[in-house]
Amino acid sequence: MVLLNNVTKIYESGSAKTAALTDVNLSFPSKGLVFILGKSGSGKSTLLNVIAGLDGATGGEIFIDGARLGSDIRIDDYRNNTVGFVFQEFNLNKSLNVEQNILLSERLKNRPADTQKAAQALDTVGLSGKAKKKINQLSGGEQQRTAIARALIKDPKIIFADEPTGKLDEANGEIVFGLLKELSAKILVIAVSHDKESAEKYADRIIRLSDGRIVSDTVRNKDFIEAITVCQDTVTLPYGKKFSPQDAEVLNANKDKSVTISKAEKFVAIQDGGMPESTPAEEAVQVASIDNAASKRRSKSLKNKDAVYLALKNLFSRKIKTVASIAICVIMFAVFGLSAIIISYNEYQANARTFIKNNEGEIIIYQGAYNEWGGLIQKSGKRFKTPQPRIYKASIPTDISRFSV
Repeated sequence: MVLLNNVTKIYESGSAKTAALTDVNLSFPSKGLVFILGKSGSGKSTLLNVIAGLDGATGGEIFIDGARLGSDIRIDDYRNNTVGFVFQEFNLNKSLNVEQNILLSERLKNRPADTQKAAQALDTVGLSGKAKKKINQLSGGEQQRTAIARALIKDPKIIFADEPTGKLDEANGEIVFGLLKELSAKILVIAVSHDKESAEKYADRIIRLSDGRIVSDTVRNKDFIEAITVCQDTVTLPYGKKFSPQDAEVLNANKDKSVTISKAEKFVAIQDGGMPESTPAEEAVQVASIDNAASKRRSKSLKNKDAVYLALKNLFSRKIKTVASIAICVIMFAVFGLSAIIISYNEYQANARTFIKNNEGEIIIYQGAYNEWGGLIQKSGKRFKTPQPRIYKASIPTDISRFSV
């Protein structure tokens, strides 16, 4: 179902370049629980983000059901229609209740709110009866299960889980991984984790990364590796299986994907405990065409009325913060306005306007600031006797700008 061909990801910062992924070649079937393990900085989260369409690859290709991601399939269509996400931080909107958070996925696809479908998703994750609860009324484990229900309502083919138990205690972590294991019986679940014990307990396959490269790829449960997985010009088979004429009949009978068989040079066999490897085929095949309906779906976005609704919901659900923000804005505008007045004030122009307004015949402006004894005021605060100040005279009418400093 998913094929990565020489995928590379390089991050650039000025002249410095860091290779997060280097020539990664992987294939995944349509179901099973796959764990991606590795130390911090090994590239496991980058790999997940690239497969999920959250980040773009620098090089190589990714195929979904034989269609090339980014060209045959638009990435936003893929994220919206094919995959679901479960994040470490839950990423739930606290101004919405549980049901509204789940239905947000449907709003993004411009579908009518289906409360019955939301109830089914909640029942699947063991949260029946909590649809109207506020997010801050849930425990961490319940919030993560709400996030899983939000992913499920999209009817995804793949669920990507990035450290789904990173913020949970051991008991809730067990519940979440147990739930993902149940879901993996029907769909593909790819999880990034530091939890080696959970990987050994739940994983059907464990992929380990180091410095952006795959160092091991172990299939632990062959029951979840399909007999045949078709992706572009590659046929993926379980370890130890050889392609046969009967397999060709199965592929030709797969009318949903419009698969046509012809000759090619090799196929991919998943090695138990090792990297995927190209192997000569007795009956070599090539997929001539795959009709991918998902690639033809149009991109969806949140409607304006829904965006306004969410904005107002966020605004009024945090009344104290809203009032405080408005008060701070008023004070800041007042301070900026007063500062502008002070900075733009010109004593000479102000005096000139006053004299002109009072219809005085002559304006006398003294240069400098003098105290009542005629001494020039210095910064030190001392008084110094000074010569008679220079006097400027102007007759009315006069141009006030002449007196600007």
